[in-house]
Amino acid sequence: MNLKEMMSDDKIIGGYNDPPPNLKQISEKEFAQSDFFVYSPCKTEYRQAKDIIKNSGLTAIWLYWFGDGTGIGIRNDYWEAKVYYYSFYICKHKWENIVNRMCYQENKCIKCGYISAVDSSD
Repeated sequence: MNLKEMMSDDKIIGGYNDPPPNLKQISEKEFAQSDFFVYSPCKTEYRQAKDIIKNSGLTAIWLYWFGDGTGIGIRNDYWEAKVYYYSFYICKHKWENIVNRMCYQENKCIKCGYISAVDSSD
C-alpha cells in the first residue's frame, strides 16, 4: 500500500474519535520550527478524539496533514488558557536517494514509496 492509499484508509489514519497515528506532544519551540510554517497542509481536519489526555474522554484537536503523511495537531485548554502542540506521522520515512543533480534532488522512502523532490534553484 502506498502513502496516498494509506492517507485515505481510516484503519490507518483513524476516525473522527481517534487520535492520528503516532501522536506525540511537542514543545512550543518544536512547533515553531516545524513544517507547519514551511508547507501548506493538503488536508485540515477537526476531531474530537479520545485518549489524547488520560482519563478525560473526548478532546477537540485540529489536525493539519502534509503530503508526506506527517502532520501537526493543535488543541487548546480553555480553562487553563493554554495551547498544546502535537506531531504525528503515518510512516517514519527511511530515505534512499534516487536523483542527485546540481540543484535538484529526489529521495524515495523505501517503506511507503513516497517521493520527495526538491529543486533549490528557485
